[in-house]
Parts: sequence; structure tokens; C-alpha cells
Amino acid sequence: MKPYITCTLIHPDDLSGKPPKRKTSAYKQHHGITSLLHKGDNPPVTEPIWDETLEWQFEENEMVFLRILIKSDDSWAKNPMFAVAAVRLSYVAKGWSFIRMLDLKGRETHCSLLVNFELEDVA
Repeated sequence: MKPYITCTLIHPDDLSGKPPKRKTSAYKQHHGITSLLHKGDNPPVTEPIWDETLEWQFEENEMVFLRILIKSDDSWAKNPMFAVAAVRLSYVAKGWSFIRMLDLKGRETHCSLLVNFELEDVA
């Protein structure tokens, strides 16, 4: 399993039908000799840590959502999606927030993401 996160900004004024997406790199746990050479934390693949920034510029609207998908970068996987969440950006507080993830049928999972939101006005 090589999990990664895909985020899609859904904006009601986007008439192109192709909302902007960003994704993290696939998380790969280091094993064997590579784990000896790897510096820093090496959590298990079921508890990955991404230290990445995903950025968008958009016009403020109360109907702007961020769709978050946890996927796997395995070529053999039939359905690489594991969990999903939708966050309404007008309700997001700046700073760290836990995002509870749902399975693909809309049921709660034991999965959550800790995300740092930084929203700023660009004049």
C-alpha cells in the first residue's frame, strides 16, 4: 500500500468542469537498508505523515468545497480509493483541524486527517 491524498477544489463558478486538483506524493515506508539510511520518523504505512503544502487561489464563495480522497498508488489495485471527505471552506477555522474520513459508501471510518488550514485574502 502506497497511500497518497488527492484534493479537489470545487467552486460553483467553475464552468470548465475541470476543478483544480493537487496531490501529495505517495507515502512509502522505508524497510531494510533504506530504513537505516532514512533520517527522521518512519511511521507505518497505515499511519503516514505528509509534510506537504497544497495551494489554491479562488474567489470567495460560501459554496466552495475541498474534496479530499485517500488513494493508493498500487498498479494492481482495482479501486485505489479508500476514504473521502468534503470540507466547506467558508466553515474552516484557520489552524489545525481533524478531518473525519468516510468510506466510499458514506459510512464513518476510523480514519482521520490532521490538516493545517491557512486562508488569506489576496488583494
